Amino acid sequence: MGAPPARYSERLGQPSQSCDGAVIWFHAASLGEVAQIRPLVERLQQSQDATILVTTMSASGADWVASNMPDVIHQFVPLDIPSAVQQFFSSWSIEAKHIC
Repeated sequence: MGAPPARYSERLGQPSQSCDGAVIWFHAASLGEVAQIRPLVERLQQSQDATILVTTMSASGADWVASNMPDVIHQFVPLDIPSAVQQFFSSWSIEAKHIC
């Protein structure tokens, strides 16, 4: 299942959290993928001075991040429409040359 209604604005590219400084972004579609990135996230947290942002499409993935990676920021990935993606990129200061 996707984003709960209270967090649907994230799917439109609106952040529900923010940070200052560098961001390392991981997208993991659902629970299986997000569990696979945990060792890399932990390693980066030890060696990098950056905020880790994890996006998922599923509520189960979001719940897993909240329980198992409490020091990262979780957001639901934006819908695959230009305005939502551009808003997401802009909010997180991600530069894109072209959005289809």
